[in-house]
Amino acid sequence: MGAGPQLDAGDGVKWKRVKLIGLILLIGTAVLLLARLGINLASFIAADDLAASDTGGEIGAVGIGSSLASVLLYGLNFLVNIIVFGLGIAAAVMGRGRARVGGIIAAVAIPVSAVLFWILLFVMVAILMATGVADEQTGAITAAGYRITAGTNALHALVMVAIIGLGAFFVHSTASKKLSA
Repeated sequence: MGAGPQLDAGDGVKWKRVKLIGLILLIGTAVLLLARLGINLASFIAADDLAASDTGGEIGAVGIGSSLASVLLYGLNFLVNIIVFGLGIAAAVMGRGRARVGGIIAAVAIPVSAVLFWILLFVMVAILMATGVADEQTGAITAAGYRITAGTNALHALVMVAIIGLGAFFVHSTASKKLSA
């Protein structure tokens, strides 16, 4: 008779595949960190040009360049988010124990990050308008407002990427331990 699939550790899990998924999740976490912090850095650098364009002024070369960089980084961020979400689900389905928990953490952190971003955005708009950093009539934000928003979003990115990284670490380290046992 034919032999079935070869399982590695006797528990029905292909730990080599789970380890590879964990490694890709760790790499994806690093790319997300760079992309998200790059977006916020571009916004921070271009704050003066963005504020000038809100009030009808001309946008300078720094503003155009940082806007183009932001668009590219947002695209990369979206693509890597989809990949991390899918691999997190795959790790949760394929793994056992901490690897499963890590996959769930990585997968759930992606939509939670998006929801928290929008909540944070609404809170920041309310604070900026209440403090006078944003004009209630026109919605124009000053350069300081752009910098405050970029700093807050950078903090959000750091926290969420740390959570995703923890999940990715759980997946990779659990698979490594199972393979070495």
